[in-house]
Amino acid sequence: MEHSPPGQAGHLHLVAQVPALDLLMQIVAAESRWLSAQDKSHTVANELLARVMRTLLESRNWNDQLLGAFLDKYANTHDDVRFYTFRNLAYGAVAADLVGFVPVA
Repeated sequence: MEHSPPGQAGHLHLVAQVPALDLLMQIVAAESRWLSAQDKSHTVANELLARVMRTLLESRNWNDQLLGAFLDKYANTHDDVRFYTFRNLAYGAVAADLVGFVPVA
């Protein structure tokens, strides 16, 4: 079994985070479309979105690239994601478990 050079495994883990976020957000979008079709109105899969946000905020591998991807590709681009992002933060759907949370630099 070959060993990765020091730091390479961590780097690969960070490189995989943005594509993983993209896949998760595609699932949020697909579930939202399904819910909207069922309800006959615009519905966002907020429970799943809140779980994605909580995972982002609780990650020990917090990094600017991942946060930037969430903000640039989703929260700053899609009004519904931006609304539910702020709503989840304001009403504690994400922040309730993060008392004293400080992102690692």
